[in-house]
Amino acid sequence: MYINDLYKYLNDCKISLYADDTALYTAAKTQVEIMLNFQLELSLVQEWLNANKLTLNVNKTKYVIFGTRQNLVNKPDLNLMIGTSKIEREHSMKYLGVILDEHLTFDEHINYILTKASKKLGILRRARDYLNKSTKILLYKSLVLPHIDYCDLVYMCTTDLNLQKLQLIQNSACRIILQADIDIPIMSMHEELDLPTLHQRRQIHTAMDCFNNIKNDEAGLHSMFIPIDEDRVRSTRSENRNMMRVPDVRSVTGRKAYSYRGPSFWNTLENESRTITTKTTFKTHITKLFCRDVNHPG
Repeated sequence: MYINDLYKYLNDCKISLYADDTALYTAAKTQVEIMLNFQLELSLVQEWLNANKLTLNVNKTKYVIFGTRQNLVNKPDLNLMIGTSKIEREHSMKYLGVILDEHLTFDEHINYILTKASKKLGILRRARDYLNKSTKILLYKSLVLPHIDYCDLVYMCTTDLNLQKLQLIQNSACRIILQADIDIPIMSMHEELDLPTLHQRRQIHTAMDCFNNIKNDEAGLHSMFIPIDEDRVRSTRSENRNMMRVPDVRSVTGRKAYSYRGPSFWNTLENESRTITTKTTFKTHITKLFCRDVNHPG
């Protein structure tokens, strides 16, 4: 049996493993520091490959430098080598189905979703005259919506314009399902179909992810949710209990990180929501909470 123990060989780099997809990542203040640290880690990777008699597909091995536009302007490529082969730089890459661009705007990924969702929406449009309403809703939820829902917690920090483009896909689906005229209000169609807006869905997904990470010590992002000290809580009103520490982040880029967004969102929930202990009850409660306001078009 072959076991991937590559992580044991690394020093400073963090690693993400999923099947045969492996990503190494690190952070530093200067490009020189990144190159020196990463080259050392790549040397360790090569040693591990040699020890396990494995070869790396260099053609599929790329690197991306993530940063703000200001930080990356006029920055040269890094001279990174794995063995005797040079690793090429990309300005974006797809990892586990999500396109990550170097500025983390998610513009490319949104366009990717729009293309896939639009094609599936075309199937629904061509079949609308032959299906009843419940079947068309089922088709939308099985063919189109999964493309939009997938990793929405990752890309939800993109621009409002991008998020609105996705909502337009669902708006079109509502009109197709109901065969509604152009003058029918969007929200009335969502109400008739009992369909949350994408904004409401992202709120529900965020709340559920926070709940899972807080309640489960083994959850991948559990360490991002640190309860506020009990001594500090005792001096506050009871409705402020069960709150999480929010990192002191002042930059716009830093506030897009889930380590900031997650605890911040959790703290906006009412104490009644934060004190629920079972997942099923919490999901029912949070769905009613965010879907009661049907006036938000998303």
